Amino acid sequence: MPPVLKLTSIKPPHDILESARSIKRTEASLNAFATAVSREMKKYPPKINTGFSSYKRTGNLSRAWKSERGLGYSGFYTISIFNDAVGTTKSRRRGARRTGGGQPYFYARDVQGTHADQTPEFRFRGWSSIEDVVAREWDKTLPEIQNGFAVSFK
Repeated sequence: MPPVLKLTSIKPPHDILESARSIKRTEASLNAFATAVSREMKKYPPKINTGFSSYKRTGNLSRAWKSERGLGYSGFYTISIFNDAVGTTKSRRRGARRTGGGQPYFYARDVQGTHADQTPEFRFRGWSSIEDVVAREWDKTLPEIQNGFAVSFK
């Protein structure tokens, strides 16, 4: 008897189309997460007049929040949420660094940066830290992502 080649189809343990739907649902959840974080970061707290500061709101900080989403070079879905608001400095000593008058200065980190970067003045004024907003919004988003995949891998 001559050799026989027998081909057998392999049935995946789960529905491939349902897996693709789960990935789309996850992508939609991640996009909603990025939108929610950006929206929250754009909110200004109520203004507090201390009488000791020349602090003035321009709206530049709110308008400068952006998010970029998509497949990165690694093939993983990536989200970047950032603020590139630029102001000009006054000549003064600021912590460990000296700022020269009229120099471009990315001030978003002082106002809404991480806990390590946000200055006490802006924390006192009620500005949200990016870390707090991301944690709060992620807690809302994670169950949606988990539920999306629980459907496909029963």
